[in-house]
Amino acid sequence: MEHPAISTDWISQLPEAVLTDIMSLISTKEAVSTCVLSKSWEKLWASVPVLHFDLRQFLGDHVDSWEKFRDGQIKFVRFVNSVLRNRRNSKLDIFSLKMERQNGCYCALDISPWIIYAIGCKPRVLSLVVSTYEHLYIPNPVFTCTSLEELHLVTETRCTELIETESVELPSLKSFSLGHAMIDGDFMKQLLSGCPILEKVVLYFCDLHMFSDDRISSNSLQHFIFSDCGLLIESDVEVFVPSLVHLGIRNCRGDELNLHAPSLVHACIYHSSPCFYKSNLFGGLTNATSLDLFGTPKFIVFGATKFMDEQGGDLANFPLFNNLKNLSVGEWCMISNFNLVASFLQNSPNLENLTLYHKPSPNATAEDMAQWLSGILFRHENLKKVHIVPNMGTYDQSFYKLVNVLRASIKDGAVITVQLSFANMTSSIII
Repeated sequence: MEHPAISTDWISQLPEAVLTDIMSLISTKEAVSTCVLSKSWEKLWASVPVLHFDLRQFLGDHVDSWEKFRDGQIKFVRFVNSVLRNRRNSKLDIFSLKMERQNGCYCALDISPWIIYAIGCKPRVLSLVVSTYEHLYIPNPVFTCTSLEELHLVTETRCTELIETESVELPSLKSFSLGHAMIDGDFMKQLLSGCPILEKVVLYFCDLHMFSDDRISSNSLQHFIFSDCGLLIESDVEVFVPSLVHLGIRNCRGDELNLHAPSLVHACIYHSSPCFYKSNLFGGLTNATSLDLFGTPKFIVFGATKFMDEQGGDLANFPLFNNLKNLSVGEWCMISNFNLVASFLQNSPNLENLTLYHKPSPNATAEDMAQWLSGILFRHENLKKVHIVPNMGTYDQSFYKLVNVLRASIKDGAVITVQLSFANMTSSIII
């Protein structure tokens, strides 16, 4: 005899705290939609401590006109206002707002009331990714919210304007990221002095205006990342970050940062300018244990000494990297006669792992490579491994020249590996 299937709503029997935790993992629009699943859930979404608002969920798949964008924007505004009215003053941990431009259409909204509401709920995380037609006004309470631990601001407008604030007092802030904005030395000084436990700063697609009397200083900062920024600097600017362990710089314009980072562990520098890369910054990297250098500049500068890609500078002025154990170099170090690679090798006595991202070059002869690498590699007592990564999986004649020079130059006991790529898979072999 068959018994009818018994349908049991196990989910509704879960504790309310568990249900709100589950709803915290989805967008607010999706969380509100759960009210149709059970009567007991009708108001549950209003107590979820996480709000994720995303304009794209109201625009449909194809936004090919301003009218469609405007209609979606109207629906979005009604939804956000309704949610905030129903929540009243419920506990709020994360407030995330995304209003990105679509097909050239910018938002034309005053979102400051939403921001003021969120700050009034004392959130731990505030994330604003907003593309507006006019200047985006960020209320000053954002920069004086004592509960904030993470602050993420992306303020893309048609015309980038300077971010200004009366004061910065964020005693709990640990992570700050800023995108598509213009800031000056005063803001940086306010930020670093007003955030006593700040550990991470990320700036991308920003213009940073600094002057000779500006100084960046933080005793707590551990991670400092610049990506695609314009560093508009009048003259040398001192950067004192004694606790910094990670530095990342990618495609930044500007060359007068003097770094003082005695605790630095890892630095990753990428510069794509074909003309030059002049920076006293490199002198501040000498304490790093891991260094990644990529890009295509023609020379670098240590102090007053220029090191070209085609002729060596005075190695007496090339700094010592006594702590360096892991070095990865590509493109700019891998052209012409390899003297920059050789300079780093000769001045990194404790190097253990060397990774070479090969760049095909018709000018690189086996004789050039051997001249600069052979004796240095052989003398490296601590070198354990050399790893070679081909350019886009290309194994050309210059690649095999490099492999042969390394095999003839490396000391006994060290290992040479080559990365192999097949379809979407990569592996390494010992040669």
